[in-house]
Amino acid sequence: MTAPEQTNDPNGLTQSEPAPAPQGARNEDDAVSATREELARVARELRELSERVQREKAEQRALAEIGKVRWFDPAEAARELLPALCDESGVLYVADPGNANEKIPLAQAVAELAKRRPYWVKAELREGSGALGNARGASRTANAEPELTYQDLLEDPKRMADWLRRDPMEVARLRAKHGRTR
Repeated sequence: MTAPEQTNDPNGLTQSEPAPAPQGARNEDDAVSATREELARVARELRELSERVQREKAEQRALAEIGKVRWFDPAEAARELLPALCDESGVLYVADPGNANEKIPLAQAVAELAKRRPYWVKAELREGSGALGNARGASRTANAEPELTYQDLLEDPKRMADWLRRDPMEVARLRAKHGRTR
């Protein structure tokens, strides 16, 4: 009996043309044998496809977990974690870089990567962190006295100097509200 012809499809799976019935098959055993071989080939291809789908689903779940952190380059974090990814009973683990025999949960591995490489993570801008541009770390509206006006600042030069040093943007806002420009 001749081997079936093999072709590759775009997904990388091997496909073969159905094996033609042997020339001059005299009994049903040859046809049954050819059918069994074809069924075995199809079953093998289905197993390969199923394993591939499972792996891609695990990678998608892992990417969702990796995406919970605000990375500068999420693909870099994925390149670091995905090669060591293990999917056991629907729970994602990553092989521990310090001990190859141990596995740690993916969420913990993502947190450890963020801690190990903090320069890969974007900072969170929060009010009060000083990241918003004011030295005291409070919002501009919290810095302003409730009824402070530009006229009040003009009348008290020491207070004006203090506000110009503390929050020049607030002084500029008050000046614009007062309708006065330099």
